[in-house]
Formats: sequence, C-alpha cells, structure tokens
Amino acid sequence: MTRGVTRVRPFVAGVLATLVLAFGGMAQAQQTLEIPEEEFEAVEDYKPIPVPDPSGGPVNQMFEAMELDLTGTLPEAVLDSMLGESPYAFVDVVWGMEVSGDWTDSMTGTGTLQVTDFTEGRGASPAIDREKFTGAKGFHMYNARLETDGEHVFTLSAVFPADSGGQALGTEVEEVKGLFEATWLCHMFEPGRTGCVDYPDEYYETELPRLRKLYVHQQGADRYRIEFDARVEESRSHRDKGYRLTELTGRVGEVRGWVCDRESWENDPQACEAPEPLKLVENSPGHERENVHLGSPRIEMEFNDPVDPFSLKENFRLATRDAKGDLLEVHGQINQANERLYRFIPDADLESGVIYEARIQGGEEGVESTTGTTLQEDAHWWRFSTLVDLENHGGPVEDPVRVHAFQTIRDAPLVMGKPAVQRIYVDWQPHDHIDAGWQPESYPAELDINVLDQGQWRVQPQQGGAIDGNVVRVVRSDTLERDLVKDEIRRQARHTINVFGWKPERQGAATDLEVRLTPHDPWPASVAAPEVLAERQLENWRVDPDSLVFRYSFLEVGSWKDGVPELERQWANGIVSLAEEFAVQLMPIKEAYGIDTTRTPDRAYVNTGRGIVPGGVDAVVTTAEALGWIGISSLEEWAQEKGRPTVSLDSLKNTIRKLRGELQAVVQPNDILVVFSPPEFYGAGQSIHGTFSHAAHRGIVLPITTARSHSALAQALVHEFGHYFGLAHRPADASEVFYAPSVYSDYSIEGFRVARGGMSGQNKSAVEGNGEHPTTLAPLMWPYAIPRREAFISEGNYNALMRVLEAR
Repeated sequence: MTRGVTRVRPFVAGVLATLVLAFGGMAQAQQTLEIPEEEFEAVEDYKPIPVPDPSGGPVNQMFEAMELDLTGTLPEAVLDSMLGESPYAFVDVVWGMEVSGDWTDSMTGTGTLQVTDFTEGRGASPAIDREKFTGAKGFHMYNARLETDGEHVFTLSAVFPADSGGQALGTEVEEVKGLFEATWLCHMFEPGRTGCVDYPDEYYETELPRLRKLYVHQQGADRYRIEFDARVEESRSHRDKGYRLTELTGRVGEVRGWVCDRESWENDPQACEAPEPLKLVENSPGHERENVHLGSPRIEMEFNDPVDPFSLKENFRLATRDAKGDLLEVHGQINQANERLYRFIPDADLESGVIYEARIQGGEEGVESTTGTTLQEDAHWWRFSTLVDLENHGGPVEDPVRVHAFQTIRDAPLVMGKPAVQRIYVDWQPHDHIDAGWQPESYPAELDINVLDQGQWRVQPQQGGAIDGNVVRVVRSDTLERDLVKDEIRRQARHTINVFGWKPERQGAATDLEVRLTPHDPWPASVAAPEVLAERQLENWRVDPDSLVFRYSFLEVGSWKDGVPELERQWANGIVSLAEEFAVQLMPIKEAYGIDTTRTPDRAYVNTGRGIVPGGVDAVVTTAEALGWIGISSLEEWAQEKGRPTVSLDSLKNTIRKLRGELQAVVQPNDILVVFSPPEFYGAGQSIHGTFSHAAHRGIVLPITTARSHSALAQALVHEFGHYFGLAHRPADASEVFYAPSVYSDYSIEGFRVARGGMSGQNKSAVEGNGEHPTTLAPLMWPYAIPRREAFISEGNYNALMRVLEAR
C-alpha cells in the first residue's frame, strides 16, 4: 500500500496543481492520500481531465466549461479529498416558457438539469467539513438542456460564486455569469426561416438572448425550482458595398420561464410554475381621469405582490411640464395603506386645471417586490387632470360665470309665455407657467338652472363641447379665441352655452335667474367639488301684450287691373308667413297673425285725392330705384314709361280709409291694415300712421314684385310695422344714406333671434357677429329693404315698441 502511495504521488501533485490554477488554490495541496488498492489498480483506465477547446469562441468555451464532467478522471479518493462527495447531479426536469412582445409563444417540454458544485469542501453535499475547508472558494454551476419534442433545444446556464454558507439562492444575474440561448433555433421570431444558415445577401437572425434574472431554489437533494427572465432581440445582416453589416431591427421578445425537477412537478405542477411577475393591478386616479381634487387627489397604486416601499419611492414620479416644457415634479411621501396598496401624498395641493403624469419605473432598475421580482415593462404611466376651480384658477376670479336671458334684446323685460334662451359665459383662461399641452381644454360639469330642468331644455354647448343629460363639457376660453375660428364661433354664439326651453310665466315683479356649474364625477367622490353660481335678476314686463294682427288685401290697379296674378298672390302669402315669424322674433309680442280679408279694393279708392305733391314723385322714384323695384334711373324716363304721374300721400290715406270703412265689421281698432299693390303703382312701401284716435288714417301699402325674395319683402313689411308704431329710419332716411348696410354698425344691437319653436336660434350682436350673415347686421329700420337674416332690432327701438304697446 505504501508502494502504491509513492507511485501515485507525482500524478496527484500534478492534478492538484491544475485545480489550484483553475479554482483558486487549496490549503491541503500537500496532503498525503491513501488510495484503495482497487482504485490504484484501475488508474490506467481513467479519462484525461477535459479542457475546453482553445480554438472555439468564448461562448463555446463557456458551454464546454459548464458541461465539465470529472467523472472517471481521478480516483474517488482524490475527488473526495478535493471536493467532498460527488460534485455532480443530473436531474430530469419539466419546464415552461412564455414569450411576449414582437415574438409571442408558449412552450413546454422536458430536459436535463446538470448541477455542478465546485464549492470547496462540499461537492453535492449540503454540509461542509469546517475543520478542513472554509467553503468560500469555488463556484456553483447550473446547466439545463430544455427540449420541445425534438423541435427546439434551449440552453439555460449560469454560474454563481460560492458563499460561506454553501448556498446560492436568488442571486441577481448581474452578480454572476449567465446565458440563455436557443441552441438549435436560428430565428426565434420566424422559426421557419433558414436565412442565417444559407447566408444570403440579407437575412434576419436572433441575437444571443440576454438573461435578465435567474433564481435557483434548492429544496433538498435533487429537488430544484428555477425561475428566469430573458430578452431576445432580432438583428438583420446584409451586404453594403462589399461589407457585411449587422444591425438590430428593434423587434424584441420578452421571455419568462420556469424549470422544475420532474418529481416535484408530478406532485404539484402549479407549485413549479413561475409566479406571476410583479404587476400594477390598479392605479388611481385612472388614466385620463378628469376632475381630480386638488388637495385630496388620492393617488394610489395596488400591486399583485407587496413591494419594497423604499424601492417604490425611488421609482415613482408625479409631474407636469412648465411653460418651457421642462419637467415640473411634485414632491410628496409614499405611505403603505395595506399589504399591496400604496398611496402618494403630495406635500402641497395640486394646481387647478393641470394635467399630471404618474410614472412607475420598471425593468431591471425599477421597483421591486419584497421577493425580488420587478415590473416587466420598463415603465408604467398614467395621466389625469385636476378639476377646474373657476373662482380660484390662478388666483381669485370675479364672476367667472355669467348668465344672460334673451327673448329678443339681452336682459330686456321678459314677456310672459314667450320662449327665452339663457346664454352662459364661462371665463376660463390657461395658466401662463404651465405648458399648453399639459392643461385640459375642456372638463365635464353638471349644469343646474333654477327655472327649468333637464326634461324641459335643449342645450347647445360651446364649440368643441358636448351635452349628456345635465352634464355639459365646458371648453377653455382661449381655445374659442384662436384666429382661424373665433369669428365664426362668436357669430354662431358657440363660445357660450345656450339653453333653450324656458318660457317665463310670472307677470310683473322679477325673476331671479340662477345657473350652477359643478365639476362632474370628481375623484375621489367622497370630497365635495367646488361649484360656481351665476345669478341675474330680470324684470318681468307688467304687460301681457295682445297678438299682433294684420289684415291684408290686394289693390287691383295698374298691371293688376284685370285681377291679381296667381304667382303674385302666392308670393304675398309667403311674405305674410315669414313676416308673422319675424315680427315675433323682433318685437315684444308673443304672436302675430296675417289674415286675408278676401276684399279687393278697386281703382275708386285710389282716384280719391289723387294728385302730385311737389317733390313726392322724385322721392318715390328714388326709393323704388334703391330697392331695385324699377330699373330706370330718372324721373323723366319713369314718367315716360308709365305714361302717368304717381299718387300722393293723400291718395294712400284715402285708400286705407275707404278700405277700413268697407271692412269695419271684421277689422278691430288695433288691427293693422295692409294693402299689397303692384310695384309700379305706389312705388316704395308706405306706412300711414298717426294717433290711435284717428284709426281710419292708419295702414300700410306694400308693393309686391317676384323680383324680390320673400325674405326681403317680409323684412320690408315688418319694417313698415315699425313705422306704423312710430319708429323712424335708422340711421337716417334714404336720401341721407348712400352706403351699404355692411359698413354700418349699430352697437346697440345685442340680441338673439329665437326660432319659432323656442328651441334654437341665431346670435345677433354688433360686437360678436350675426349668426345668419358673415358681414352684415343692420337695424330693422334701415331705410332700404334687406333680407331678414341681415337685420335685427336695436335696443332703443325695442324699448320704444314696449312703450307703444303699453299705451295700447
């Protein structure tokens, strides 16, 4: 036996020298070993110690080193002395893998896990002989060959440093050497491709995947459970001017997998599968949530597993952007509400009407759970906007919301039972110190009006706004003032919220109008949202006006001497219908009716008092020319064409007087009598008016021609109604006005033309614009007839009509 020991000592010394070089040296290198005779006799059969092929690449050498097997290379006594018990374990395993991203797949299979433990003095044994070894040298190596029915083969390998306890559990990959590779799969993203084998001029391949995390759990002899994450990236290789270039394509696959020894998997498959990665289960406020409270925003994060509070604080950020676009971070504290729920509490109130972004950093350097898992995505973020406190938006604001009422003229005394519209103005300007893109342009608010409810109204919201029940979307003021659209928006009154459907019912006294805007569905709902109240006291007109009734007939003279042509008669009926609507829209009345008397005056009424008043002919012709009712330019041509002079004002009065006498049984004292005549007979429209005690002298004569539109003639008729009630031309008579109405602005016109049904309308404002015409808004008493859409009544004329109707 002594001879055997002597013979083997040089051989042992050589082996130990090799191990010292490879594994860091051993204090027992000069120890004399006793080798059993049978092992000594079998020494000739031992294999040489494998050495990695130096001609192979680094990756190949790493695989060869990880597959290092010293079995049969040394006598067992030598190995036991060096390493304790056998350093190898080969374990049958079952595995699973989920891939997401640009390459998605789900795979399972079986394989073999080779565990090599070169920790000094331990081998595969969990115990270390502390009298001989420190256990602080060497390394742990895990090499798994994972197969899918022979179709794909993956290799998962990692080397962990030794530690004093002889354990290597849950070590970060950054602290060790690790590798995850698809050994026989050329292209993970498109497994059917063979380009990287054929080497054409252009092909795609999978870069060597990057192992991001690896956790090894040893639960006893041959009982292992491994969790791993990796990132797979695709590259493209091609030739360019004779050179082969390789570059990443940007396609990425995120791999999450598990490996478990077969026995454990058969006993409990679910226990083997990798646990869910760290996820943000829910955040509040939700993404794009509006109306978040300023002082109590309740910013919360709930995870599927508990997280390290310090890690969360380091990787959470709440911020907006300043006017320069720079980050404006909100400082605060993170408190743990329960096991998985965390709350960020700002140090100060958030700002009114600002968009904030909450961001949690994920990935390798991001937030961690208490078990060491991280958020898979690189970052999770969401945005919300704070509620708009109109009265304190950037500082106290006086009257940020105003309300006005229109039946015709803004805030004029209300006619009972007549449709009215409420216009709500909201003054909401952006912050100067916050980036415009980080401020909401609208927000939802609950609308409440004390004089009517949702079932009665129709709401026309601001431009870009919306209405859902009683929730109206309020639009920021500056978005309605942009150069390209502001004129159109104001002309259509779309810079305001218009509410239709109200008919005042109380006569006399006053109406207290209240409009309330409250941010809708604030977060959190348990905290009351600030409301803003707009109030206005309106006078209720003490008069309940009678309906305006006008009776009309046709004068069969001139071109109508043989009867009124059917076309002109229908034309007149259309004018009457439009005038009925237009009169109600412009005057303090609720109703207007035009009634055909069926009595046709004859030439005899005209002949009475017929004659020429000096200057009268010239005035009539001038007016007629301006209206376009005759196409000649001089009195001489007109007189020559007609062959007769015009009639005098006395003739007009006589016509009205005689017709009133004939119709006295049906015409009431307050009825207006209208006589339609052929255009060449009386010329321009005439209104004969005076005191009501001389009713026989009062009436209107209006020429009818199909060359003018219904709209223009209807405006002319209502214009004559104005004369009938004592209104003068505005700004002056035709002989003094030689310019178009588009160049004149009556700044006392501030009203709204409410549609006949009372549920819509058009803005009429000398300042904001005419909702029916882009350039012209003339007073009703303009000295020439113009289309209805271009005319509206002035405040002074409206008040004058109220005084006249009160006297009636």
